[in-house]
Order: sequence, then structure tokens, then C-alpha cells
Amino acid sequence: MEPPASAPEVLLAAHERAPVGMALLDVVASPPATLIWVNPALCRMLRYEERELVGKTIAEVTYPPDLEVDLAHFERLLAGEIDSYEIEKRLLRSDGAACWVQLHASLVHGADGAPRYGVGQVVDITALKRTEEALERSEHRYRQIVESTSEGVWVLDADDVTSFVNGRLGEMLGYTPEEMVGRSAFDFLDAESREFTRARLAERRRGHADNYRNRFLHKDGHGVWVSVSGNALFDEEGAYAGSLGLFTDITALVEAERERERLQDQLHQAQRLETVGLLAGGIAHDFNNLLSVIQGYAEIAEADLADRPEALESVEEIKRATERASALTRRLLTLSRRDVSQPEVVDLRDIVRDVRNMLVRTLGKHVELELDFPDRLPPVAVDVKQLEHVLLNLAVNARDAMPDGGRLRIELAVAGGDVRMVVEDSGTGMPPEVLERAFEPFFTTKRAGAGTGLGLATVYGIVTQAGGKVSIRSEPGSGTTVVVLLPAVEAGAGPEARGEQVRPAAATGQTILVVDDEEAVRRMTARILSRHGYLVVEASGGEEALAAYRGLPAPPDLVLTDVAMPQMSGIDLARRLRNEHEAAPPVLLMSGYSGDAAAIRDALGASAGFVQKPFEGPALLHRVGLALAGADRPSAIKRA
Repeated sequence: MEPPASAPEVLLAAHERAPVGMALLDVVASPPATLIWVNPALCRMLRYEERELVGKTIAEVTYPPDLEVDLAHFERLLAGEIDSYEIEKRLLRSDGAACWVQLHASLVHGADGAPRYGVGQVVDITALKRTEEALERSEHRYRQIVESTSEGVWVLDADDVTSFVNGRLGEMLGYTPEEMVGRSAFDFLDAESREFTRARLAERRRGHADNYRNRFLHKDGHGVWVSVSGNALFDEEGAYAGSLGLFTDITALVEAERERERLQDQLHQAQRLETVGLLAGGIAHDFNNLLSVIQGYAEIAEADLADRPEALESVEEIKRATERASALTRRLLTLSRRDVSQPEVVDLRDIVRDVRNMLVRTLGKHVELELDFPDRLPPVAVDVKQLEHVLLNLAVNARDAMPDGGRLRIELAVAGGDVRMVVEDSGTGMPPEVLERAFEPFFTTKRAGAGTGLGLATVYGIVTQAGGKVSIRSEPGSGTTVVVLLPAVEAGAGPEARGEQVRPAAATGQTILVVDDEEAVRRMTARILSRHGYLVVEASGGEEALAAYRGLPAPPDLVLTDVAMPQMSGIDLARRLRNEHEAAPPVLLMSGYSGDAAAIRDALGASAGFVQKPFEGPALLHRVGLALAGADRPSAIKRA
């Protein structure tokens, strides 16, 4: 093929047909940068006729805000600092509208080497710019939505590295989004949650969406529970490109659920203890009746065998065995909160000081005892002997948990409206399965014969009976801490001090109506009273007692009745006597439950006395004498 006849003519023809705008500017004429040639594409772009466009300067066809930048580049081009430049700018159309173009500018030099013409190539990018602006607006709206949502947004790439988080997620974990971007998701998890998350992300790579709970680490180190809704992200070719997770902070919800579970566990434990306590109380009630019979007849036998020392020794053994059995019964009643309680308003510091020497002896030389008391402490209303029993029980348990020595610390302090006693040892501690059952009666980890399993159960019963609370913390190797909370009272408040006991006069033939559904107890009680000179009428229940009362030629001087009886309780019997007889005699009630004393006070007032089973003969006679003398009060008597 032969070359064109004139190369410049061919080039000119090509420029005329080019799809991009082209222009030639005179850079030495006045004014400078004047258009001296434009191609049709540029005319169409700016909607000018060629004759209208030629002769205009750059300033006349450039959108004013963009002129300064363009001229700055053009001056550098004329100065020879650069060979060409390319910028995005806006040109003015004939109708005054602006269109975006991409301009590439260079120079053509004359024969003397000086700049002669400027050459510009212009591509219309208005549509592209509008698309970019639309994308920017869309992204702005997207970011507004993402940033304003109450959920945390977390985007991971294919390598589980953070590519985006919104501000809400940063707030959840205590970071700024910039601090999280570029870091692995696993940097914000503890070891346990890390393995769990790894398994979840593996499922997500297979395209599975998921919803689950997980625990993340806050910047300050505490755990943050979140609900996660996750989805996989894929590229145009269907390859895994990462994942998107929506996060909701549920820390408060999880803590509330755990607190509810803890309270539910406490309720179940309390119900178990209450059930066992009721069982133990019922057993103790029946056992007390048997002990009353054994003890009463042992005393009778002792009196009958006063001239036979060899027989008295056997009787003394029976009485000692009865006393030990009675002590065990009292412990059963304590854990069921039915023991005799004689509260006094006292300072806990005094109780601990009084029992300190006994604690030291109990602990032994290898265990150090530390006491930590405040300068002042409000008083509490407790049974002193029972609280001493609590301290000794805890000391024994601590000693057994520290066979190689250690430290037992007793701290007293004020906690709100309570007085707090903390008993802490440095012993072996307890595993969770033992700790869970620590307060259960008869539960023990000691070898057979080394413990009854009533120690901590008795502590629980004593404290709760006093209106307090007791809790225990322990871990293997970290010792055990028992916390007792007792309600504080005002100084001088609480039970009234009992007056001096009145010595009853000797029996002078008074008639006593003895009512008890347990025949053995009734017969033994009647025998003790008869031997002391009283006239005794027996009845096996309420209706029989009412009938016997009506059949007597004169009302009895005293009614001595058991509380718990079928068909009609002793309290109901006392009410019937009051309602049916204006001059009803005093009533003295017997029971193995100290709780019945409170019921008697509430129902019958101060005119009815109370005798705690099992009782010794002298104690019963003393209370009977007081009732007959009108000096009795509705409180339980101590064993003689």
C-alpha cells in the first residue's frame, strides 16, 4: 500500500473524526491560551459551532471554580517544569451548564525551541461523575444507616481480618473503629470463645447463616455478651469473600439470667433444707416424747432406788445417754428452726471475745486465730449460746480443713442494716459438688463415725432462726469463707429480761388435768405430778379433756396439755375452755417445738405457759408451780 500523499492532511482528517475532543491553543498570542482550532467532537461536547468556539480563551470555557487549578498546571507547563498534565475539570457549555471532562494537556514548540502551541485532548466524563456522585450519595446513606443503627456491624474479609466496624460496635468493646480495622476477629476473644467462634466461621464459609450468643473482650478486659446474626459474603465468582455480623449487646440480659438461675438454685436449696428440716423436726418431736418418758421414769427410778447405789449407777448411765440423745434432738430442732431460742441484745464482739480461748483450744497450736473488729458495732438480738455453737462449729470445720496448719480469720463489720460476721480459713476448700450440699443435714465428707453431718446444717438453722442469712464461698486450694448477716437492732431493744424465778410452793392437793395423745408421755407426766402431791386427771385428747373437765365436781386448778394432738390441738383446747367457762383455770402447754411457744403467745397471751420437751421432773414441777402461782410467762424453760 502506498503512503498518503500528504501526512499532515491525513492527521488532520483523523483528528476531525476522533471521538474525543481536541483543541489547539496559541500560547504566545494575546490574550494567551486562545483556541485556534477545535475538532467536531469538542464542539458537540460543548454545544458550540466551530466558529463560535474558536477565538475563546481557556478562561472563557472553564467553570470558574476549576480555573485556578487548571492555570496553575498550565503555567508549570509553560515554565518547563512538567512535560504534560492530566486533570479532571469542568468546562462550560454554550447554555451555561457545566460538564465534567478529563483533560490531557501538552505543548508544541517552535523552531527556536520555545513553546508555540498548546494541545488539549478532552474526554467527556460527565456520566461517570454522575455515577460516582450517586455512589457517594448511596454510600453516605449506607453509612448513615449503619452508624445510626443500635446494632454493632462487623465486616470480616476472607482471612477473618476486620475490614469495617461501625461506631456502635466500637462502643460495645471500648475501641474506636480505626483501632479495630486491620485486626483479626480473634484478637477480641478469650481462649474459650475463640474456639467457639472458629467453628462458627468455618460453618459460615460453607454459606450457613447463623444466630448465636458469644462473649467478647472489652478493651478494659471485662467480658461483653452479644447476640450475633452472621452471614457469609461472596464475590462475583462465588468465592468466599468474608462475612457480615450484626451484634446486639445482651450483657445485662445474660447477667439477669444468671442472677435468676442463682436465685433459683438458692430457692431449691432452701426448699431442700426446709423439707429436710421439717422431716428432722417431725422426727425430733416424736423422739422428744420418747426421751421424756425415758427421762421421767429414770428420775422416778432414781428416787425409788436411793438406797441401792449399785442400781443408781445404771440409772445414771440411762440419764447420761438420755442427755446425749436430747442434745442431738436439739440440734435437729435447730436446723429445722424449731429449737428453743432465748435471744438477747448483745454486741457480737463480746461474744467472740468470750469464746476466743475456747476457739484457740479447738483450733490447736498449728492454726493461727485472727480477729478483726471495728471500733463500734450495732447490737444484734441472738441466742448467745447458739451463736457460740455457730463459732465452734465453724472452727472445727476450719481445723479439719487445715491438717498442716493455717489461719482462721474472724471479721466483724457493718453491712447496711446488718452486722456481718466473716469466718475465713486458709484450708483445702471444697469442690463445687460439695459446696452445693454444704448446708444439707447429714451430708458429710468425713470418714464414717467422724461426723454427723449436722455442723453446717445447724449453723444454717441457728442463723435463719435469728432472722439472719448465711452463705458460703469455697474453692479447692483457696480455703472457705462463711458469711453470716444478722439484723442490727437498737441498743436496749429486743426481748425483755426475765425476772427472778419464783420458787413454787409445795403441792397442796391441787388438781391438774393432763392431756396428751401419747399414752406413755401422759402416764409418765401424771406419775411425776402424783408423786409430788398433785391430784391428776388424764385425757388422751381435746374432746376427752372437755368431757373430763365437765365431769369434775370442781374445775381443775391447772390444765397441762400437749400442743400437737389430732382433732384438737392444745391451743384450741385452751380457747374452748376460755369460751365455755368464765373461770377457766390457767393452761400450761407442752411441745417439742419451740415455735409453738410463739404460737401460744400470739393465740393465748401471757396467761398460758410453755414447757419444752423433753423435760426433767424438777423443771416440770417448777413450771407447774409458777403456773399455779400465777407467775408464769409464755416462754420456754431451760432444762434443769
